[in-house]
Amino acid sequence: MDIVIILGPPGSGKGTYSEKLSQRHGYEHVSMGDLLRNRGKTDDALGREVNELMAQNILLPDEIVSAVLEDYLVGLSDDAKVILDGYPRKMDNLNAFKQMQTRYGWNLIQAFAIDVSEKICTERILGRGRNEIDKSRAQIAKRFFDYNAHTVPVIKSLKEEGVLTPINGIGTIDECVGRIEIALGLSNAQPESKMTPKPR
Repeated sequence: MDIVIILGPPGSGKGTYSEKLSQRHGYEHVSMGDLLRNRGKTDDALGREVNELMAQNILLPDEIVSAVLEDYLVGLSDDAKVILDGYPRKMDNLNAFKQMQTRYGWNLIQAFAIDVSEKICTERILGRGRNEIDKSRAQIAKRFFDYNAHTVPVIKSLKEEGVLTPINGIGTIDECVGRIEIALGLSNAQPESKMTPKPR
């Protein structure tokens, strides 16, 4: 199984870009939020535990989040191509993922971190206004605090391992997806840095 990881702050567009890549190149798009909600609808021990915690609005323990992901991925074919959207969020998630890699021989092709400022992300979230949480600046600030505290260390760790590429998140959806496609070798276009004429 080949796996691509896409991380980024709230409002960075990682879910949209993941979905586009899935549609264009046949990746299985795994959004952890959707995966957990769907798992909570299943009538088994793990599903009932997820449903109970989510019903109480309790943050799911890392081991449960990773268990749900592992349970889903092992059900896919060995030659599946997967995009993990927003996972691993924490170092515990990353450690659990590495254990899965060792256990099943999964291949991490590349990880990406969408680079967008908090100011722009906040404006995007407020603009889409999908729910009351997204409309609250205090809630958005809390989500950024959690991202900086927990996900940024994951990004730094993956970068130190040489498997992470930062992606400029400013531009149209197609421009941002195109940057990821270039990094994955899925596009004949040249990286933007190589396309910029040198000053004379």
